[in-house]
Amino acid sequence: QYDASMYVKAIPPVQENLGKTFIDVVDSFGIRDGRVPEEVEIITQNQLQSSLFPNHETHIIEHWYNCDPSDTYIHEIKESNPLKVGAVCNACPRPDIPDDFPDVDFSMIDEYKEGTHISHWFLKLMASEGWDEDKMNDLLAENEYGTGMLYYHVFRTFDVMIVTPKETRDKLRYGSIQRIVSVMKSTVPVLVEVQGAAFEHF
Repeated sequence: QYDASMYVKAIPPVQENLGKTFIDVVDSFGIRDGRVPEEVEIITQNQLQSSLFPNHETHIIEHWYNCDPSDTYIHEIKESNPLKVGAVCNACPRPDIPDDFPDVDFSMIDEYKEGTHISHWFLKLMASEGWDEDKMNDLLAENEYGTGMLYYHVFRTFDVMIVTPKETRDKLRYGSIQRIVSVMKSTVPVLVEVQGAAFEHF
């Protein structure tokens, strides 16, 4: 018998030993109100996603995937020429920045092409910053830091980060908030492309 149970992107089976039960919907937009037992509570990314579950108690968690337990790092804001601007996303459109835009050095890491786990492409970008495979793996093995902290280190090599929405109907309306919050928590300045209801209401 459990006191509480959580299911991620899945509807739990009907059984008495689960205790208080939650579904973390994240970005599984096929899960809708009528399919979920009434007693189950729902975790969503934002108020718009919560509106899909009018008959359930909902809890909003932005779902950032980075973590820095100390929360003491503040990114240094300094004058830079050219300005290093970055974007990290999985199959997102490239921001409309011309290659010859003056005084801007723009880089986009498309995880769909480079590899969906950061360890597939991290050293390609970070070897020049003193990282090697052993150092990367040591950080991945730490419970308090892990994968999310690798993203922090990537973000902090840039002066500014851009977050673009994924151009699917459900993502534009309900999702991708976790990517904005993740970059914000790195304390690097963030530009958000305001497209779609989710980003407009953020």
